[in-house]
Amino acid sequence: MSYDGGATPASVDMIRMNNSWTDTQLGLLGSLDKVGMTLSSPLWGRALQRAPAKALIALGLGLNAVSTLLFGLLKSRHGMYAAKLFMGITQALQGVWGTCCWVLLWAPSSVKTSWLGLGAVAAGIGSGIGTAIAGFATSHQLPYSFAFTLQAVVLGLLWCLLLWTSSSVLSIDLERPGMTSFKSSPQAAADLQDRAVARGDGPERPLPSRRAGFQNIPPTDTQKPTQGNVAAGSSTEAGNGKKAQT
Repeated sequence: MSYDGGATPASVDMIRMNNSWTDTQLGLLGSLDKVGMTLSSPLWGRALQRAPAKALIALGLGLNAVSTLLFGLLKSRHGMYAAKLFMGITQALQGVWGTCCWVLLWAPSSVKTSWLGLGAVAAGIGSGIGTAIAGFATSHQLPYSFAFTLQAVVLGLLWCLLLWTSSSVLSIDLERPGMTSFKSSPQAAADLQDRAVARGDGPERPLPSRRAGFQNIPPTDTQKPTQGNVAAGSSTEAGNGKKAQT
């Protein structure tokens, strides 16, 4: 998905030839996908909690392939702006699902951070491939649309492969211990962890502070007042009152 992040700057000279672009307009064109990713990531994260993951990913990947193809074929400035922005919006879904959902769900605890790091490695590789292909194409006087049409074709093939992928591989199971952070309520997160402890899948909850607030925590046996303690306290208060009167 980061392929176009490298292909766009490598195609700047060819894009400028097809239309009268200023440096500011080209800079805006190169940044619009990042703007789309930034604005839409929280919305996609919320949507993944409420809708089936496979349906959302298929929708996002399909729309990303279409917007990538349009970006390569359109010649108008505003059309390329819109396509580039939509490319970022649809890429954000894949990023949120891949890093925050799939890795947390499937990665073993001992290598979870390593799996998260591999996402950044893949992004760098994709950007490098995009730069190499677009640079090679433009240096041989091929239209800049070549690099983006190739990307759209690959994304289309991946979309077809996605349709054959089982939904269970892509779905987000909020009942798993590693996914309790997706619960909006601290009480619900604590309940899920208690269930994990009962199954032997998670660590014990050491403190009652994981619950939502302290006011509902029942006192322990050592904290409960007894009749003797209450009577002793009353006698002490009465004695103190008499001393004050004298």
